Parts: sequence; C-alpha cells; structure tokens
Amino acid sequence: LLLSVITVVLSTKPHTDPQPFTFSYSNCGSTVGVNVLSASLKPDPVVLGANITLSGTVKIGQLFENTTSSIALTLEKKEFIWIEIPCLDNVGSCTYSGSFLCDALANAVTHPDTKAIFEKYGLPMACPIQPNIYSIPSSGPINVHVKNPNLDWLTDGDFKIKAVITNESYSVGCVEVYLSITS
Repeated sequence: LLLSVITVVLSTKPHTDPQPFTFSYSNCGSTVGVNVLSASLKPDPVVLGANITLSGTVKIGQLFENTTSSIALTLEKKEFIWIEIPCLDNVGSCTYSGSFLCDALANAVTHPDTKAIFEKYGLPMACPIQPNIYSIPSSGPINVHVKNPNLDWLTDGDFKIKAVITNESYSVGCVEVYLSITS
C-alpha cells in the first residue's frame, strides 16, 4: 500500500527541469603562478556537435616546466549531488604531469590550423612556458568544434571543473569552472 501511495504522488507531481548553469569561473586559491583574468564561452550552454567560441586572458606568473609542474583536474557532474568523474584514459578527474602537458602542447601545434591560432595570438608553443599575460580577445575568439559522443546520459548536464596547478608541490594557481552541456 505504501508503495502504491508513493507511486501515485510521484506520478502526479509535475516534472520541471532545473535551469542549466550559466558559464562562470573563479580563481579559487593562489594566483601567484596562474591567474585567470577573464574567460568567455559561447554558446551557453555548450551544445555538443556544434562549434563553441572561446576568449579570455590568463596571467602566467611563474615558469611552467615539464619537470616541476603539474595540474590536478577534478571533474564533477551534478545529479542530485556532485559526482566526481573518475580518471579513465586521461579523461576525467586526473592529475597531469608537466611532461604530459608539454608533450600534448607540442603535439597540438603540429596541426597547421592550431599552430596558426597559437602564432596569431602569441600563445606559447613549447615548454617551458614563460611568465606573461596570454590573451585571446573577444573581438577575435577561437572557434572550436565539439564532438558529440552520443552519450546523452553521461554528457548532458551541469558540470564543475576544478584545476589546481602546482609547481614543486606548491599550489600556484586554482580555477573553478561551472558550465552546462547539452546535445
């Protein structure tokens, strides 16, 4: 009887989807090494299978080297509570060594289109990354195609991404990003 009552109550309650998060970011700790000064992402929410437009400014205050630096990424999806997505094949909540990131950067700029973008904006193309202010202006943002893996149950929703940048085991930067993704 109790199960029948619960079923009736749940079935008569109108279902309303909560509003998706609006893209936002904040520095969440030390900004000595990395400080996000501005960031923009459109469309909001991100639509998988379409293009996104990125712009922003980041201040790198310390040398980023392949031997002493790392980034710990925490990726969480909002269900009823925040659920951390584990690290699988370097995707999810992973810690990336400086050498992994420097290798990824070196590989990325071998693609002519990527190299052209990095050259246009004066972005670093190899490690070590020198202290400087790096900017992609909103007047000339980067357009990137985001693939749709057709896993709506996993990819659609609200996400929180936290990146903690360390240098010789000291936190030198932290940024949290909130965004929504839909297909």
